[in-house]
Amino acid sequence: MPISAPILAQRIINYLQEHKYEVAYSFDENKKTWCMIQARKASKIRTATGNRRALNVALRTKKAKECTISIGSGDWGK
Repeated sequence: MPISAPILAQRIINYLQEHKYEVAYSFDENKKTWCMIQARKASKIRTATGNRRALNVALRTKKAKECTISIGSGDWGK
């Protein structure tokens, strides 16, 4: 069964939030062809030390039955 990028993204967001990650995301609201998710574990120690590392997940739907997922790390908010 094919799944679109926004539906898969929402499932990933729910999973991360259930596991106590702080999550920021952006969707293509018109065409629903892509989504970008950032997640990080927030804590006082990470904030005090300036740790801004985050998990980045990008999802793109190119064709009706194809969803590309890219996973990497980056700075929170960038």
